[in-house]
Amino acid sequence: MFLLEKFISNLLISPALFIIIVLIGAILMDRFNYAKFKRIFIIISVGFYLISIRPTKELLVRVIEPKKVSSPAEIRSSEAYVLLGGGITEGTPIGSIPTDTAYSRIVEAAILYKEYPKKIIVTGGRGYDSESPSESSVYRDVLVALGVPKEDIVLEEESRNTLENALYTKEILDEMEVSSITLITSATHMFRAKNTFASTGVQVAIAPSGYLANNSSYKVLDFIPNSQNLDHFLRALWEYVGIAVYQVKLLIIKYSSQ
Repeated sequence: MFLLEKFISNLLISPALFIIIVLIGAILMDRFNYAKFKRIFIIISVGFYLISIRPTKELLVRVIEPKKVSSPAEIRSSEAYVLLGGGITEGTPIGSIPTDTAYSRIVEAAILYKEYPKKIIVTGGRGYDSESPSESSVYRDVLVALGVPKEDIVLEEESRNTLENALYTKEILDEMEVSSITLITSATHMFRAKNTFASTGVQVAIAPSGYLANNSSYKVLDFIPNSQNLDHFLRALWEYVGIAVYQVKLLIIKYSSQ
């Protein structure tokens, strides 16, 4: 009964319903002698099915999420924390708030601060709207609410992407005479973020948050299309694209500075 309930609920609020509709369309195409459209419909449904199940999502996510994190000794010996922005949601009844992705990063930063207190550099600007609050200022308020003293939080409010996070933060680190950091960001984003910050000459320990990979054994429900799996697949795919783009950007910066 439990599996049946889960299947029905997933069917109604997941990509499964779309896949079924497309397959029905394929059957109708065949009935009305539109064979070429039938193949397209089947390819779409199979593809959508594959990117909406856990095994496919895991294939992408596990490659880029760190399998080993920095030791407590490495984190303790670093001179500052750097918390990367992950977006904000504006216009809510309680004002501007961090996204779900950002919350896990902020909580990780607060936990580490309580264990090993040191300055937290929060990096993240305003995006396209100059009237919006910066990501870093919104995160600061949450950190303060979680018990981090305001005087130990340093804001970098100009950056709009990971490369700018690294470049603008490096300027702050140089002013503070800091050469080693613990980098805090989502596990899927850590590979790109670490390489980008390391390219500036900073020594980087890592504290990833919000892992998407699940190392437990597969169950029947893992092969049923799920909107969360689709979301995680797209997030991982975004990182793969981002990694490729950033490698090109870093090469351009390297050769233009020579």
